[in-house]
Amino acid sequence: MRLLETRLHLGENPWYQLTLTHIGDVPFWVTPFVLDPTQVRHNGKGKKFVYFELIGPDGESVDFAFLGRETVFDDPPDTEIPGIFQPGETRATLPWAYNPYDWGHKPESPGPAPRGQYSELPFYDLSKPGKYKIRAVYDRVFPDDRKTPKQLRREGDVRVVTPWIRFSVTR
Repeated sequence: MRLLETRLHLGENPWYQLTLTHIGDVPFWVTPFVLDPTQVRHNGKGKKFVYFELIGPDGESVDFAFLGRETVFDDPPDTEIPGIFQPGETRATLPWAYNPYDWGHKPESPGPAPRGQYSELPFYDLSKPGKYKIRAVYDRVFPDDRKTPKQLRREGDVRVVTPWIRFSVTR
């Protein structure tokens, strides 16, 4: 996991790139949504697949705080990522920028553009100035449609955690 910037101002969102490399020797199935940035930010609710853990200046967890509707998102293009993750293969999140306008754009505007190969991470409450830390977790708890919410919160059969990345938010 990489952050584009480690110093943010109040009101700015982090921009990240997450890369997974299969270091094993057996192919396994992985849903394309694992690295779709429009899904990654929601995955923290169920603690499944790839999600973020974010700790605020007070040492408390910063939760995902979505206050809108799903239709406000401009989804990244469908890349038709194959479902089988082959040994040695590397996959990265798609570049994506949050668009606050209904149906993805204002009539006169194509909407915001991603910043290089990075994806924007909106909807986390970064309103307190100070030092934060973030990490990505891949937790294969699957299939979620057959598990209770309590079971979803347990660790899965494959779990990988990135090192913490520290960043600051200033006024």
